[in-house]
This record gives sequence, structure tokens and C-alpha cells, in this order.
Amino acid sequence: AVGCLSDTVFVDVTIEDPPAFVNDLIIKDLEIFPNPSNAIFNLSFYSDYNHKIKLRIVNIIGEVILKQVINVQIGDFRKEINLDNYPNSIYFLELETDNGLIIKKLVLQD
Repeated sequence: AVGCLSDTVFVDVTIEDPPAFVNDLIIKDLEIFPNPSNAIFNLSFYSDYNHKIKLRIVNIIGEVILKQVINVQIGDFRKEINLDNYPNSIYFLELETDNGLIIKKLVLQD
């Protein structure tokens, strides 16, 4: 009545590359334990490739309190993270690979 036309359009969308998940980030079977912890966190995962990972621990206000570059070989990887000198709080473990970033919450408590 006012000059507007209505029509229906269908669009076929094909996603070639699905979103990245943990297994797509070169890391498999990622575990952090115990969590919560009173000081020591154990990090373990399996890697299909030799590569470098940037590991960071970030406090609740975004300050990086620990930063390391880790050379990871094919196979099982284990690392102990000691937060004994830090106050009880929530922290974030960041693992940056060439394929993306994994972030996990760490709870430090008595």
C-alpha cells in the first residue's frame, strides 16, 4: 500500500573451517590439578607436535605474574606451577600456541 515489496530469500552457508577447539590447538587431554589448590598446580597434556607454548599466569586484575616460553616435544607434557608466594585469589592460566589461546581458571586457596 505504501510502495514496499516483500520477498523471501534463502542463503546456503557452508563453513569450511569450524571454530577452534582445544584439540585443534595442538594440545590434547589438558588437565590442571588440583584445582583449587593451596600452592601447587600440576599441568599436563599430550602434544602431537614439537612446538613452543607461551605460558602466562594472570591475576584477577589482568597483571601477568608469571610468564614462560615452553619448548614442547611430541608426547606427554607435565609441569608444576608453584603459586606459594601469591595471595589466595582467582588466577588465569593462559596457554598460547600458534593456533590459538587456551584460558583456564585457577583457584588459589588455603
